[in-house]
Amino acid sequence: MKVFTRCLVTALLTALAVSVSAAEITIPRDTVIPVTLDESLSSATSRVGDVFYAHHEGINGAGFPEHTMFTGTVESVTKASGNTAGQIGVSFVSAKLPDGTKVPIVGQLTSLDQNSVKNDQDSGRLVATGAAKKGNPKFIAYGAGAGLVIGQILGKRPFFGAVLGAAAGYLYGQKQVKAAVGRNVRVAAGTGFGILLVEDVALSDSTAVAVPGVAPPSGSGWQVTFSSRQPFMSGNDLMVPFQHVMQAIDMHFDYNSTTKKINVDSSDVQAVHVVGTKTINANGRTIQMDSASRIVNGAIYVPASMIEVLTNRTAYWNQQSKVLRIE
Repeated sequence: MKVFTRCLVTALLTALAVSVSAAEITIPRDTVIPVTLDESLSSATSRVGDVFYAHHEGINGAGFPEHTMFTGTVESVTKASGNTAGQIGVSFVSAKLPDGTKVPIVGQLTSLDQNSVKNDQDSGRLVATGAAKKGNPKFIAYGAGAGLVIGQILGKRPFFGAVLGAAAGYLYGQKQVKAAVGRNVRVAAGTGFGILLVEDVALSDSTAVAVPGVAPPSGSGWQVTFSSRQPFMSGNDLMVPFQHVMQAIDMHFDYNSTTKKINVDSSDVQAVHVVGTKTINANGRTIQMDSASRIVNGAIYVPASMIEVLTNRTAYWNQQSKVLRIE
């Protein structure tokens, strides 16, 4: 099959909640990024101004690559006393991408429980609920065992009140909690929580790279590497970020975010696919795929078999090197 030569890749994704272009990804405010704490914090020893780190893993980063490192600072510390529970207030000021790029952010602490975050059906992002956006949640010691919640102590009684969100050990649905008077809060390394973006964040979209060049010699195929949005397995199917692969192989496509329809029109293939379905119509033939395409964190993911249909080639995924070969 004739290898596709230089084409202009134009993705009409402007109506998505996370807007994507060849140059930039905008992650909107109120997005929540799940992270894991890298070093412990304690109201007994932490001081205002201390710097700490947390990292993101998995595919739910809304555009932040896996292994992005977030920098936080301690904003307030309440040490435990005879009538006070330990509390730590924090904020998040920057993200360091795996390639070393540093991006300023404005973020605050949030829980990842069902009352604090929800999944946006259109973009696939985690977003904060109205409750999570109120006030300034902190790490708080609670209970006789000096457990941990993420929330606020509200009401006139200083150590009782509604808790907005929760963390390890907190019983979901519990409306009141007794703060652990006289006990410091300790947030252990490995604790999971969310970073709520207070402002939009712009990232450079340099996810996919074709090797060698953008128009490989006939018969050589393509090798696509990924540094931001990674492929993932869904059952027995490899799901790949569609726009980035298409950019790497220089194949033009159009996307209508209202109808969720993808149109590919090249010298070798004319194809139509609706995101969320398992079928693709290519050159007049309807082909059934094992898995449906989907939108994850604002990016369209399709089975690798769809790329095979569009290129009339075979895709090979190397899990160790994270390289997708299309030959």
